[in-house]
Order: sequence, then structure tokens, then C-alpha cells
Amino acid sequence: PINPESQIRNPKSSKISILASKLKTMFRMPRLIRKRTEAVREMFRAVHVMVALNDWSRKLLILNGVEESKVRLIRHGIREGQAIDNRAEGRVAGNEMLKLVFLGRVAPEKGIDVLLRALRLVKTRVELDIYGIGSDMAYGISDIGNAKVRWLEPVKPEQVVETIRKYDALVVPSVWLETGPLVVLEAFAAGVPVIGSRLGGIAEMVRDGVNGLLFKPGSSNDLADVLGRFFEKKAFLKANITRPLNTYHVAKEHEKMYEKLHRP
Repeated sequence: PINPESQIRNPKSSKISILASKLKTMFRMPRLIRKRTEAVREMFRAVHVMVALNDWSRKLLILNGVEESKVRLIRHGIREGQAIDNRAEGRVAGNEMLKLVFLGRVAPEKGIDVLLRALRLVKTRVELDIYGIGSDMAYGISDIGNAKVRWLEPVKPEQVVETIRKYDALVVPSVWLETGPLVVLEAFAAGVPVIGSRLGGIAEMVRDGVNGLLFKPGSSNDLADVLGRFFEKKAFLKANITRPLNTYHVAKEHEKMYEKLHRP
């Protein structure tokens, strides 16, 4: 056994003990990973059904050994009572201000830096409101190129749809695989097109050139190009937005699935 008093007298001995402990853990990692992998696979074998919120995660489950017949695709829904509004305002390109909104965590994986760099490149006058969540956020106003950026406090969940309704487009510039951002559905409920990364759940929900516009993930140049041609497509995009499923219909889908599982 190690004597704590001897460690105080001999710090070199203490460092060696810590290093030995870390090396022991490192050499055990392959065995621990194998055990965890087998536990997950055993869970896959034991369950009767697994619900995937989007198609990319459905495919990922199948690639990792889940039987295809066990996987059900049931997407997100929005709260009831959030109505869609497809009325276009008839605004056109020119000196008109493009009003954009971003809602969510101000974090690298959310691509906020991609959006801000794009604003330096776009020729259109832009007003961007960021309703951000971040422990070190400084709320206020900043100018970036032709854009005025307002950093605002987060919106309450029940106010999101009405907030988005005030803007020309919602921007979702994520650089990682989203499971299907709920805010995209909330934008559609507000009748507002979405400008998003061609990635993961975003690309499944936003049909490029139909109910929104997609750009290359992480590319500020591509996003700037999309922002520059948004107004000419806005009326068409708004007219093609359809009502998202609400939570009642999503619950019914789960109920049907459970009933089928319990049939004798």
C-alpha cells in the first residue's frame, strides 16, 4: 500500500503512481470497448423495435447490426395550435433588407461562425437576429459587412413560432449531423423558409429550391451565394411550405407501433 505521507515527502513517487494508474487504464481500454460494444449489440438483439427520428440515423442503426425490420422511422412533431401562414409579403431584391433569424446554442457545431463569415461576403443588406444560448454570450449589436447583427436573449418555447414569423428566413448552418432540428419544423409552422446546411436531418426536412435553400456545410462562400439570391425565390419557397405533423399525430404513430407489438 502507498503511504500518503511518503508521497508528500517524495512527490516523484506520487507522479509515478499516477502515471502507472493511467497506463493500466489505457491498456484495459480495448477490453472495456469490446465489453461495451457487446452490451450494445445485446440490447439491439433484445429490443423488439427501435425508433429513429430521421433517415440517416435509421441507416446508421442498420449499419451497426440492428435488423432493418426492427427500425421504425417516426419524425419529430410540433406542439398543437402552431398554425402555418404561407402568405408572401411580396418583397423583392434590391435595397430591401433581408431579415434573418438564428435560434439555438451559440456553439462551433452549430455553425454560427460560418454564418457570420458569410455576412462579410454577401452584397445584400442583412439584419440578423441571434436568439442565442451560451454561457459567455454578450448580448448587444454588432456590424459585420453590410449586416447588422443583434445578439438577443433566448425565446421561450411557446413563443418560437410567432417570433420566427417576423423574418424572411430561418438560418440553420450546423456543421454536424442534426437529428432533425425542431426549429426547422417551427419555421415551417410559421410559414417561413429555411436556409440550412446540406447535412443530416436538415437536408431531409428542407427540400432545396422548394421550401428552403441548402448550402455546402461549413462553406461561408456558398451560404453567401444562397443569401444573395434568396429574395428572387422567397415567394415560391413560402408557397410550397406544408404544415408539419404535430405531437398528437406523432403520439398516434407510437401508439400504433405499440399496439402492433402487443398483438397476440
